[in-house]
Formats: sequence, C-alpha cells, structure tokens
Amino acid sequence: MNLVFASGVLFPQKVGPLEYFRGLPDEYPDALFPNVKGIDSVEQRAKQLAEEIDQKKFPSGPIHIIAHSMGGLDARRFLVEGPKSLTERVVSLSTIATPHHGSLIADLLAGELEGSLITDLLAGRFDGLARIVSWPLRRVIEAFPGLRKNALDDLTTNFAKSFNEKFHDVPTVTYYSYAGSDNTSLALTPTHKFIARRGKTPDERSNDGLVTLASAAWSRRLTEDPWPADHFGVVGHNIDTLDAVRGFNHIEAYRRVVDRALATPPS
Repeated sequence: MNLVFASGVLFPQKVGPLEYFRGLPDEYPDALFPNVKGIDSVEQRAKQLAEEIDQKKFPSGPIHIIAHSMGGLDARRFLVEGPKSLTERVVSLSTIATPHHGSLIADLLAGELEGSLITDLLAGRFDGLARIVSWPLRRVIEAFPGLRKNALDDLTTNFAKSFNEKFHDVPTVTYYSYAGSDNTSLALTPTHKFIARRGKTPDERSNDGLVTLASAAWSRRLTEDPWPADHFGVVGHNIDTLDAVRGFNHIEAYRRVVDRALATPPS
C-alpha cells in the first residue's frame, strides 16, 4: 500500500524522539512521511510534497494521501498542479483538522480580526485571554518573517476563499475529511473558547482549538463523527505534557482512516 502522511505547519516530521504523527511510522513502516518546510507557503510546500513523493518512487499501484492541518491544503494544490505522472495515481486524500475554510486563530495572529484587546478584556470575554496567549506566538512570528508572509497568511479565512475558488476537487480523487472537537490540553483552552464564542452555527462553534468542524469538513460532510481530541491530539500529542492523549486512541483512528482509504475504488 502506497501511503503518504503529510504534516502541517511549523513542526517537522521528527524532532529527536518526537514524531509528528506519533507512532504511525512504526504502524506503517513503508509509508512516506514527507519533510516539507514548516513555514513555507502552500505553493512552496505543495512543490516539496511532489518532490518527496517522486523521490519515494512507489513502484506501482494507487497512492493515498493522509494529511493533517496545513498538509491538507498542500495536498489539494499538489493534486491540481503536480506532475500528472504522480497525481493520476492518487486515488484518495484524507484530510484531518485541515482549515479548508481558514482558521480564526490565523486571522487573530495575522491581525485580521476586528476589535481590540482592551475592549475584549473589559467585556470579560475569552477573546482577550486568547489575544494575550497569542502574544508569545506573535513574537515567534516576528522572529521568523517567512512564517508571517507565507504559512500564516495561507491559513487565514481570506486566503481560503481565494484558494477554494481556484483549487477544486479532482474528479478522479475521493476526498475524506476528519476533525477533532475537544479541548484536551490546557494550552489550547483560550483559543478553543475564543472560537466557540465567535461561531454562529454549531459546527462553527465546535472546534479543536485552532480549526472548526465547519472549516475541517471538505467536499462532503465529515466522514465520521469528530474525534475527542484537539488540534495536536488528533496526531497523538498532548502539548501540555508531550505525552499521548488520554482517552483517545489515535492509532486506532488512523487505522480506520487508512482502511477506508485503501477500500476506495480507483475512478
């Protein structure tokens, strides 16, 4: 089976003993875990994804891509613009917690949301707390100009609108989408509440701390019920402790994702 696990923004596939997709390299030792640059734009990352898949040189058979977060946008662009020798072999794309319609937190960090910190604090809203928590992230963004110009901008709702108008589904590819909708780490509590307060519909309020169910759903409704984990928990991490998420078996969840993908008939 030809599996590709595409990672999201900022973090590499492996840092010391920490794996982006916790435990999945052992579960799927023959799969490709592409190393794309974490702070590059979707355009750049899609090209890197194509290069990595080409270098892997799957000898034969259909290819299935499973992508987390921004990796799903990279894969969608790759499927439209990538070399036909590769894209015509892709049968399915499964996206997990991908902000297909953008992320309010990216909007917040990019300064694209209305309202002020003082107003939010006086109103006693979680918006203010989310803005305070985002302050160190803003310092990181300032230290890496490429992140602000490339990756962060490509996760905003404004970018998503133009991206979706241009990069439509490929008829020969089956698209699946999955999402998390729980708050399993304290670090994402402020952003989780921030998004929940601003949502207008249940799916816009339910979120994983960074991405809503409404944004994660693509091409159809979510493929299965939301997973009980936050944005990092869906790949097996509790960012408070760097341990696995308690009460959620992400390995079993990915087995379902993989089994469903492999059962997809070629178009």
